[in-house]
Amino acid sequence: MVRYQNIIMILLKIQRMIDIHWTTSGNIGKKTMPFTKVDQKGRMMLPSEIRRRMGISPGDEFVVDELGPDTILLKKVDVRAMIRDAIKRAKDVDLDKLEAEMTEEGDRVARKMYKILD
Repeated sequence: MVRYQNIIMILLKIQRMIDIHWTTSGNIGKKTMPFTKVDQKGRMMLPSEIRRRMGISPGDEFVVDELGPDTILLKKVDVRAMIRDAIKRAKDVDLDKLEAEMTEEGDRVARKMYKILD
């Protein structure tokens, strides 16, 4: 009996630390965590409340990364804005200076790899 009480105390402490109350029905607790399933084509539907809160619309793009064995990270990105920014930055690049820097770096790496003295 004491062992189960210890386990329950630990679980309650963890629950308070992350401030999430799991519920199976109703709105008990501070925050409910919605569930979703992966369909046979590998798609997953984001809950409507999350889509509404984050302004997610059909066609929005995300970067997907695996953080651990059971954790996936989705990061909303605006690919068009990223491309516009890259083009804007590319227009400001001094190509002669870039070529000189690349040559200098290549020479430095070659000298280090083949132990060539200056």
